[in-house]
Amino acid sequence: EEHRVTLVEKNGYLGGLLIFANAIKGPHENLANLNTYLKKQLELNGVEVVTSQTADADYVKAAAPDVVILAAGGLRDTLGLSSTSGTAVIPIENVIRGVEGDEIVVVGGNAQAVDITLYLQAQGKHVTILSPESADLLGKGQSSWVRTFTNPMIYARGTRVWQNSKVVSVGDGEITFSCETGVDMTIPCDAVIEAMDMLPNKELLDALDGMEVYTIGDCDKPFNIAEAIAAGNMTARKI
Repeated sequence: EEHRVTLVEKNGYLGGLLIFANAIKGPHENLANLNTYLKKQLELNGVEVVTSQTADADYVKAAAPDVVILAAGGLRDTLGLSSTSGTAVIPIENVIRGVEGDEIVVVGGNAQAVDITLYLQAQGKHVTILSPESADLLGKGQSSWVRTFTNPMIYARGTRVWQNSKVVSVGDGEITFSCETGVDMTIPCDAVIEAMDMLPNKELLDALDGMEVYTIGDCDKPFNIAEAIAAGNMTARKI
């Protein structure tokens, strides 16, 4: 059965986090090529692409589709803390704009936290990771093979990872956190990078009650690019 498919994208370009991931990881993982390939497949398969358009509930209902697939991406978790005169609090996606200072703290223990650490280390920064989880989960979301060299590399370049930690406060040129030592620790910090796990984003799902709707990727279960693509593939086979 042939389907008529429309892709609605709020940005003026396609690719989503692939563009950010390519900038951080570098060309060796071919993410720019993947983005180019996927866009070409849209063209070859006759998908109508609408950019610079937010697909809110009113827009979707007006289009009256038979099936809706939500791939809106996840929600970024935040520390809920403000920058001070000596320490900036920076969302992970803003890192490519530049991070001032030499003492950087990355909050998070997932693949993105590790990738951001490597990216900053390459710029000569000294990075500390505050992971909310145990050591065996460091780099989660990466393939087991990639973790065998990314995790040792961050240690070899001087990063200390504080496991099961939580930020207490951001000071003026320093950060205080709790951890397994049983006492609060304070270390120098010029910038804090928010690299916590993404959260599901299903608000639109609730607003489309009564329609046949599927959620895929970070919108449904945040993890990594490969899992998101697989979810899209398996969902399409159901329809």
